[in-house]
Amino acid sequence: MGSDSIFADKLTDQNAPKWFGRMMLFLMREALWDIVTKGMGNPPTDEERKADIRARGDIGLRLSDEHLGLAASAASAKELWDKLKATFAAKTDARKAAIFESLLGLKKSAKESISQYIARAKQIFPDLKECDVTSDGSLVH
Repeated sequence: MGSDSIFADKLTDQNAPKWFGRMMLFLMREALWDIVTKGMGNPPTDEERKADIRARGDIGLRLSDEHLGLAASAASAKELWDKLKATFAAKTDARKAAIFESLLGLKKSAKESISQYIARAKQIFPDLKECDVTSDGSLVH
């Protein structure tokens, strides 16, 4: 079994939270996580250079076409990872705000049954969880 068959999802705006978690696990499995999070030494060793190239390749191959420019412009795997995290942090914050807006604006329509309303409300919670949104219960009071 090749490593590509283990994790082949491309990073998109829709799957970013899950993708980052899976990519981290994949890089850990490939013994590349340290080079991605800590970067190379100064000066880098040959082993660090090779690991960095592999990590950049593994990350780059799992980007959708719209994000390939980030891979091409990054000088290291750490720089690429940091750019991706920064790019998607802003998008995740915007998505969280939109999900909260839909939650706070949730109202039962006159034509909707209670079960339809509850089903529609329940659809919001997986989106919140995917964005790592948790509540201490203060929203419910």
